[in-house]
Amino acid sequence: MRLALIFLILTISSSADAKEAAPIDYGAPITWEEYKPIAERALLSHLIDPASAQISWPYGIARISTKVFFGPRISGWLTCGTVNSKNRMGGYAGQSFFYVTVKDGQAIDVQVGSSSNDFDIVTTQCQNIIKKGMLPQATKTEFAQATDAPIPPGQPSLGVGFVQVPDGLYVKDVVPGSAAEKVGILQGMVVTALNGVSIKGVEPSVAAAMIRSTNGPITLSVVGHADIVVTKQLN
Repeated sequence: MRLALIFLILTISSSADAKEAAPIDYGAPITWEEYKPIAERALLSHLIDPASAQISWPYGIARISTKVFFGPRISGWLTCGTVNSKNRMGGYAGQSFFYVTVKDGQAIDVQVGSSSNDFDIVTTQCQNIIKKGMLPQATKTEFAQATDAPIPPGQPSLGVGFVQVPDGLYVKDVVPGSAAEKVGILQGMVVTALNGVSIKGVEPSVAAAMIRSTNGPITLSVVGHADIVVTKQLN
C-alpha cells in the first residue's frame, strides 16, 4: 500500500530516464564547488537556528527532475544530504534528510524532511533517488569521515556498510540477500542507535564491533523511519 501511494504521488526522473515530450531544462552545468555554497545558504535559510546546523553531504550532484503531488516539475542540479539543527526549544530536533535543487546559479527548490518516524515525503524521495543510483558518491575531501565498516568473513553479520555522519552512521551499502536487505534496510538510511545505545560520534569500526558482540535481534533506530529489528546471519 505504501509503495503504491508513493508511486501515485511521487515521480522522479533523471536525464537517463525514458524520453519525454520535450527536453528537460536542467540549466547550465555546475561544479560541486559552485553548487555547495549556493545550496548550503538556501538550506540554512530554511532552519530555525542555522548557526547550530550539522550538515552531511554524502553524495555529489546530478541532473534530476522531481515532481511531488500536483506541484510543478522542478529540474536542475540536486543532491540529498542530512541535517540536524536546534528547534525553537533550543534542543536538537534530530537528523533529517534534505535536498536542494540549483539551476543557473539559483537555489530553486529546498526541501527538508522530518526527524520523526512518521511518513515523510522528503525522506522517501531521497531514499528513492539513492536506491536508483542517481547520485554519485561524494569525494573523500567532501565526506572526510567516510570509512567502510568491515564485514568479517565467516561470521554472522547484518550485511551492511556504514559511513560516519554527525548523528550516527549512514548506510552506504547493503549486501544482496543479507539480513539487512530482508528486513528493509536501504542505502541512504541513517542509523542513530543500536539497541537503544546512541552511536552519535561512533566510528563505523566501533559500531561493527558492537554488532559482532551482540547476540540475538538488534534494534536499529533510523532517521525518518520506525525502528528496524534485524538478526545477523552468515552471508
